[in-house]
Amino acid sequence: MRYARWFTPLWPGLTQLWFSGAWWGLAIGCGFAWLLNLALVSTLVWTEWIDPWSRLGVWVLLLVVWAASVTLSFRQLLSDNPQQATKTAEDLFRRAQREYLTGNWIKAEHLLTQLIANNGKDVDAHLLMASMLRRTGQLAEASERLRRLAAMDGADKWQSEIARERQLLDDLFNQLQNPSTENPQPDEPTPLTNRADNSNSSATKAA
Repeated sequence: MRYARWFTPLWPGLTQLWFSGAWWGLAIGCGFAWLLNLALVSTLVWTEWIDPWSRLGVWVLLLVVWAASVTLSFRQLLSDNPQQATKTAEDLFRRAQREYLTGNWIKAEHLLTQLIANNGKDVDAHLLMASMLRRTGQLAEASERLRRLAAMDGADKWQSEIARERQLLDDLFNQLQNPSTENPQPDEPTPLTNRADNSNSSATKAA
């Protein structure tokens, strides 16, 4: 697996999708597949579809897209420093956690959004984001975040925390539906205080 990463640039968009979780990488990959199919079918099967010059143009465009994508992907892999990326992710998370503790929700959300943008598979960041969304009254967003989080790789370690967040959300939903029912929220410990000990952390796996 150590060297497998160097094969991802061979298919456009795969490097960005695999290592960064960038959906535009998936779009590029699908677009390239469609273009490749068009070139092969028009050349080998239904040659009457397009004239020879247009067919040549499709192959040239295909080659240009592939070469540009391979160059971009190799540059990304060469510039990546897994140890530095992990350290940066840990620093961002600790800063976001400090802002969370002080109730600076805007700053915490900004840092968590940046962390998730850098690594969309960071389970810890998604869980803390869900907790912050719940605390700020964004219950629908928090519920959707938990739903996606439960399906992520590496989320098994945090099943109890995810279940607890889900229960707190359910209690809030019930409280909104039945305003007369008193259901105060209990004091909560800081989420994910043992992130550094989480060997299955997405930030660590990204290395």
